[in-house]
This record gives sequence, structure tokens and C-alpha cells, in this order.
Amino acid sequence: MVKLLQAVASVLTVALSNVFVVFSWIKIEAQSPDRLVLNASSREIVADKLSRMISAYGRPIASFDSIDTIDVKHFINGRKFEWWVVSLHLFGQRTIRIGRAVDGFEASRAAASLSTITGKRVRALRGWGFSWFKMCRTPNPSFPKRTCFQHTA
Repeated sequence: MVKLLQAVASVLTVALSNVFVVFSWIKIEAQSPDRLVLNASSREIVADKLSRMISAYGRPIASFDSIDTIDVKHFINGRKFEWWVVSLHLFGQRTIRIGRAVDGFEASRAAASLSTITGKRVRALRGWGFSWFKMCRTPNPSFPKRTCFQHTA
């Protein structure tokens, strides 16, 4: 039964990641020395050097002073697709995701442009798929220890 659930979870993980990753992008819409406009899957992200703020949908999401690094995380799910996630790593261990793309060049270019505007450094990180399926079985007489199965695609 556990093997069957793991197989189903694996198939669903690959299917869902293929659907959602293909329709993700990060593109530079406009760039000037004082302003950067990104289109992250139809969401407008604006970095304004004069106000020292990054905003989404016209609302501020982070000030330049609160940003520690700009992260580009490369994910490989072990099957078909790979993707990159651009995020702002803030002081205090908080992360704000800007967007993800299947094109590593576009993600790196967006991160480099954000770095130029904000003056923050870019970190390249590695991720392995996404882990969303976890099944734990409570102890019973036939299993002396708690048994957990973690599926990571």
C-alpha cells in the first residue's frame, strides 16, 4: 500500500510540476538607472531606486535596507523540467519570492538587474524538486517505531 501511494505521489508531483513550471516566467519589462520593472508570470514587480522600495501590484513588499541577498535557486525534479526561482532574502531569515522561470538566463538576468538597482549581492543556490507529500503512520504493535515516508520529486 505504501509503495502504491509513493508511486501515485511521484506521478502527481511530476504532472503538477510540469503544468505549473511551464507557465512561469520572469522578464524585464523596463529598465533605467533608477527603476526596474519585471513581469513575473503576469505580476508586475517594480524596484525603484529613488524610493528604495520593491513593490508588487503597487504595494511595497520590501525596502532595499531590509534585503540581505537576492537568491537564484535552481531546481531539478529529476525527471523532465528544471526551473529557477528568484527571491529576496531579507534580514531575519524571511524570504520573498519574486517569481520562477524555466529559462535560467532570464532568471539570472532579472536577479543581476535587481542587484544593480538595489546594490545587493546575488547568491546561486540549488534545490531538488519540491517536497509536498509526507505520510506518517502512527505506531502500532507491528511497527515499533513511528514510520514516516517522505517523497521528494
